[in-house]
Amino acid sequence: MSTMKRHPFARIIGNSYAHLQHSLDELIEWSVVKLKNVDTPRQTKEPVQGNRYLRFTGKAFRSTLGFLGTMTESYFTKYRDLKSQEKNEVEKPT
Repeated sequence: MSTMKRHPFARIIGNSYAHLQHSLDELIEWSVVKLKNVDTPRQTKEPVQGNRYLRFTGKAFRSTLGFLGTMTESYFTKYRDLKSQEKNEVEKPT
């Protein structure tokens, strides 16, 4: 008798955890795209007036978020590549 048939509740918990992990991965991927797009310049018809220090602070903040978004996207891309390489190595017959 297989272990999965003997422990159906454990299987339900494992499947639920996999769905939760997938949802979190999707949420992180969505937020990375949003962070990366914060840095894109805005198209306005007229120059923004106001305090130049606030404009500088806003620009620095958007640039920092854009940097973090690009860095995180790079991390997840490399992580997926490494995981797929690991999976391919496990599946290869030796």
